Amino acid sequence: MKKKSWLLLGLIFVFITLSCKKDDPTRVELLTGKNWKLVGCTIDPAVNVGGTLISDYYAQMSDCDKDDLYNYKENGSMTRDLQPEALKLPVCLISFNS
Repeated sequence: MKKKSWLLLGLIFVFITLSCKKDDPTRVELLTGKNWKLVGCTIDPAVNVGGTLISDYYAQMSDCDKDDLYNYKENGSMTRDLQPEALKLPVCLISFNS
């Protein structure tokens, strides 16, 4: 009888543990709903700009553009928050492969 009680208790514990597990977020959920700041941008292969090969686009950006925040929406749109002016401008429409 004790073995059956322990087995039943074990099965209840496993059921409770598995039923409380959260689903992993989708790629869309990971990307949307928060602000993103660009910290680097490289181009491979490098592009020729005025006779100079450029592979580090981030180094070419102005400091004003480097501090902007990007916010992606679930409908595929993105807003760019121009810091420090905080003007919200729709920049582009993107699509997600979920």
